[in-house]
Amino acid sequence: MKHLVRLAVVLAISTVSATAAWAGSSRQVAAGSNHTCALTPEGGVVCWGANFFGQLGNGTTIDSLTPIPVSGLGSGVTAIAAGGYRTCALTAAGGVLCWGFNEHGEVGDGTTDTRLTPTPVSGLARGVVAITAGPYHTCALSELGAVACWGVNSHGALGDGTTTDHPTPMPVSGLGSGVAAVSAGAYHTCAQTAVGAVLCWGANWYGQLGNDSTNEAWTPTPVVGLGSGVTAIASGWDHTCALTAAGALVCWGSNWFGALGDGTITDRWTPTPVAGLESGVVSVAAGTYHTCALTTAGGVLCWGALGYAGFGDMPVPDLTPTPVSGFDTGVAGIAAGSYHACLLTTAGGAACWGYNGEGQIGDGTTADRTAPTGVAGFEGRSFSVSDFDGDGVSDILWHHTARGEVWLWPMAAGQQAASLYVATVGEPGWEIRGLGDQTGDGQADLLWRHGPTGMLYLWTMNGSVAEAETYVGTVDPAFDIVGTGDYNGDGRSDILWRNLTDGQVWLWLMNGPSTLSVTYVDTVDLAYEVKGSADLNADWKADIVWQGSAGDVWVWLMDGPVPKFVKSVSTVPDLEYRIVGVADHTGDGRADLLWHHATYGEVWLWSMNGTALMSQSQVDTVPDTGYGVAGTGDYDGAGKADMLWHHATRGEVWAWLMNGSTKLSEHYVGTVPDTGYQIVRGR
Repeated sequence: MKHLVRLAVVLAISTVSATAAWAGSSRQVAAGSNHTCALTPEGGVVCWGANFFGQLGNGTTIDSLTPIPVSGLGSGVTAIAAGGYRTCALTAAGGVLCWGFNEHGEVGDGTTDTRLTPTPVSGLARGVVAITAGPYHTCALSELGAVACWGVNSHGALGDGTTTDHPTPMPVSGLGSGVAAVSAGAYHTCAQTAVGAVLCWGANWYGQLGNDSTNEAWTPTPVVGLGSGVTAIASGWDHTCALTAAGALVCWGSNWFGALGDGTITDRWTPTPVAGLESGVVSVAAGTYHTCALTTAGGVLCWGALGYAGFGDMPVPDLTPTPVSGFDTGVAGIAAGSYHACLLTTAGGAACWGYNGEGQIGDGTTADRTAPTGVAGFEGRSFSVSDFDGDGVSDILWHHTARGEVWLWPMAAGQQAASLYVATVGEPGWEIRGLGDQTGDGQADLLWRHGPTGMLYLWTMNGSVAEAETYVGTVDPAFDIVGTGDYNGDGRSDILWRNLTDGQVWLWLMNGPSTLSVTYVDTVDLAYEVKGSADLNADWKADIVWQGSAGDVWVWLMDGPVPKFVKSVSTVPDLEYRIVGVADHTGDGRADLLWHHATYGEVWLWSMNGTALMSQSQVDTVPDTGYGVAGTGDYDGAGKADMLWHHATRGEVWAWLMNGSTKLSEHYVGTVPDTGYQIVRGR
């Protein structure tokens, strides 16, 4: 395993002819002054918190302490932005919709009427790729790299060379192309160009434009020292931050509460390094008096006076970046509201903290929170395909190959919590060919296949109880199920089929027992075998790992039935090394590859990032060749995949609790002497 040879040939491929609606996970969180919104995996929008001006978008002005759906936006949205008392959404067609406070034209529909439901922005029905919302104005970035803004312009934040408010989008002077990102503050705006330069305009009382003055600018003005090399920007109330290609963070503007993170409360008129963040940052979010950063390790750091809403006793601010307790890894995104912050985990869970006077934390209360608190209904998806009771812990399913009995061992802390009889399917020829959450309720279900006839049934499970047995369809027995996973990101498992005589690959997108679509994917040489399906690039869509007879490993990054990327990872010439697991062992939201040598008993872990092999580490050695890896899943609920071992003749079962490639402990789980019982594995 130490001597990996990059494959020099090409994979031979030829072409021939219920729970809440958001499935417990989110793709993005956006925070306004006192409300918050989330984007669901289906492209829907839900919001919570204050609703004085209809910013929740449900047609009322009634606050909500927990997430509620936005009217008409159950799907089709790709991004959201929240600012002040207003929210905006970007559709898959490139259109923009806004709702909420509109006294100065912030919604962009040509009026100053408050909008309680999503309203199209004038002239932006298509062609937009990004949106940003400040407290009093909104901006959009077009696919041509042009910027347009609308709303309050009393200090030139719209960038059109005037201080006249505009209720419809106005082009920003000089930015008709070449812009890669835009960020709106309270009364100023900044843009990042395609070459990494930063330009700002609008109010400049505290130096938030970064041009070494406090003179406001009504058109884009270069930020001192940032003519290139910037990859992201964030505008707070009256401060701004930029992330460099090296992963360093710099900030400028108001520093009254330490929001610049340089260890002082001195305002800065030019970009100033954030203490300790010279590298390792991947994104930044800026609020009123605080700033937060996301690290390459998936951790969150914040500084300033997060949670201070301008009344009561001011807390002692953090003048330099401070880790957010409990979130040093596993975070995929961050958002900063005026007085609160939110994070998104790699499993799609959402948590918020800070000021909660109007319920913007989303936990059903109005109690302020000093630490991240889960948003109701957004607990995040478990990556385990064998969690039958929805507790976030993988369980062990047994099937007797001769008698047809099915038993379930619920697991807790790496130990067997119970032994539950499920059912018996005595008729010969029936096999469990798939485990997965077919219904989106957070609990694993069973796919039964009758080999001789090709019939397929779904058992919808609730723990050890089969609540329904539903006929799905009949498929030519030449086809076998080689993968179950959520290939289109809708929170429900789909079925990957392969013809074992000619190599055809087909995908069924599913909704419970209902087949939504049947799509031919490709044809692959039979020398290649599907070794697992899991999300390798943290986009909430299952990908496919292949291993060839020559030891070469390939990854298909999937978008529904479409392989977006097909790439060779590496080659392991010793063919006794086999991939025995595809699961997230590091807790970064990306599945890794687990290897086992059939003779030597060596166990290795490949840490993956999409198609890239990041590292390879030996875990341990199990000399007794009677032991085989019978499963990979989160058997202790720690958010990282563990290993399950089963002895082929003695029937002993052991669990290795893991932290990446480090074995934390070994737990004896139980013994099943009858070798007819086999542990059912996910595919």
